[in-house]
Amino acid sequence: MAPKERTYAWDAWFDAPPARVWPYVADTDRVDRLAGLPPATYVPVEAGYDVRQTFHGLLPTAYEEAPYEWVEGERFAVVRTFSKGPVTRLVVRTRLVAEERGTRVVTELDATPRSALSAFVLPLLMRSARRGHRAAHARLQLELLGEAEAPPERRAVVRKVAARLATVGPVPDDLAAHLASFVAGADAADLVRIRPFALADRWKAPRREVLATFLEAVRAGVLELTWESLCPHCRGTPRSVRRLADVRATARCEACAVDFEVEFDRSLEAVFRPAADLRRIGAQTWCLGGPGATPHVVAQRRVPAGATVEVTATLAAGAHRVRVARRPGLASLEVDRAPGGAADVEVTLGDGEVRATPAAVGAGPVRLRVTNTTAREATFVLERTAWLDDVATALDVVALPGFADVFTADVLAPGERVAVRRVAFLFTDLKGSTALYRRVGDAAAYARVRDVFHALRDAVRAHDGMLVKTIGDAVMAAFPTPASACAAAFAMHRAVACLAVPAGEPPLVLKAGLHVGRSLVVNAGGALDFFGTTTNLAARAQHEARGGDVVLTDAAADDEGVRRVLAGVPHDEERFAAMLKGFTAPTGLRRLVPR
Repeated sequence: MAPKERTYAWDAWFDAPPARVWPYVADTDRVDRLAGLPPATYVPVEAGYDVRQTFHGLLPTAYEEAPYEWVEGERFAVVRTFSKGPVTRLVVRTRLVAEERGTRVVTELDATPRSALSAFVLPLLMRSARRGHRAAHARLQLELLGEAEAPPERRAVVRKVAARLATVGPVPDDLAAHLASFVAGADAADLVRIRPFALADRWKAPRREVLATFLEAVRAGVLELTWESLCPHCRGTPRSVRRLADVRATARCEACAVDFEVEFDRSLEAVFRPAADLRRIGAQTWCLGGPGATPHVVAQRRVPAGATVEVTATLAAGAHRVRVARRPGLASLEVDRAPGGAADVEVTLGDGEVRATPAAVGAGPVRLRVTNTTAREATFVLERTAWLDDVATALDVVALPGFADVFTADVLAPGERVAVRRVAFLFTDLKGSTALYRRVGDAAAYARVRDVFHALRDAVRAHDGMLVKTIGDAVMAAFPTPASACAAAFAMHRAVACLAVPAGEPPLVLKAGLHVGRSLVVNAGGALDFFGTTTNLAARAQHEARGGDVVLTDAAADDEGVRRVLAGVPHDEERFAAMLKGFTAPTGLRRLVPR
């Protein structure tokens, strides 16, 4: 007679509400490592993963792990079917129970022993698992409360980091101290992929300043930089390289079974890790499919063929979508800011298509009735579509003035073209510069033009831009947003107007043009450059400037951020259309003249 399934349970206490506890306990990879479980090897299969683990160095196991199921902030569960090991089936469930003073995290395991001997030793294994998980949760509680300290053996790392940072700079003292403490005291899992913007938010420091500090830390031998291509579905990193020269325009995510375009401003991320002689961080995996690996996914649920299930989740305002993991098809779900109370959404998972009705609901609890009309099980995914806010993209990094100093020859490979989803280009030129050279001579004219270039460069840097190149007296700069480009253009006009003018000479006058859109990044003679229709249109807009003005395309002027910038800058505005060279239809433009 086969042994019967047995259930084991334990709980842990956290002095915080479920919303704060969730990111800690949902990081199952880290929880399992802190619990003392062995690392595992994962191979993606259609139904989830094939996994191999060896416990206590002498108990090998092999199992198929089904996709995790969860609702953010509430619960998660996984089913594992074993072909080798002391059990034939293991179901792990974790619930977060809100109580008056905090959160109780309840873990339950349903285990089916493989044999009578397995049934005898199973309680011993479960007691070990309970001790490990309680120790892991106790550590996470200390971290959540900010009470975890670096082990004594790592305190020397703080001194080494500080000494190395002192050789470069300038690095602000507070950021140097934060970085030294983090490298020495952070858990190994947090050091595998250090996101500078996430740390900047935690340290309440300017993101660009922290990113610049990280580049200096690379120069000092404290950190190493890696470029990772982020899958647009699972947001995992199927490709990781050490040099921009090794980045390719497309990548493949085997976990999602999709090829995707790598985008310089969205899915090519700069991540850091400590230098190997400071902290040796292994590349092992403990758990790959838990909810902490995809924090943008609000809920995930397995739906049997032909079946209907209900999923209830509390949604915040913003764009969402529903899809099927590892299959084509998705549908948008917009969540309005105004609370709408409980809302019902009918979701249909078909062959190659997904439908959601209605396509808009109010913020708050939303009940989704999900029907799988196909002949095989499907994994339903409900996710936020806003991209990761704490990603430092390649565009953010290469725009820093210190990037070229640290990575002198790190550019894309010749012939490689990487997309930029949205980038703003600002072109400037000096009105009457040719006449200036003819009138005062090359040396005197160049001195004045050089002062202008310095002023323009400073304005670009002050507004998070990248000075791409100079062409004669013209400048091409790239910015992450049209708002920053617009603010830089007005700052340029102010700076040029403040430059000293030799007696008897007219002041120099700047012309500027701005457009935003998609582009391509390339290697142009050993330097990063941009090309495409967006670049051409920005250059043509500058040609429409008369001097002392900024000409924006309607696409740039209608940006919400640009409107906010213009609301704070006194100016006159003129709308007009022009036939720009190389374009077959009139382009809508705005001429902005600072007062």
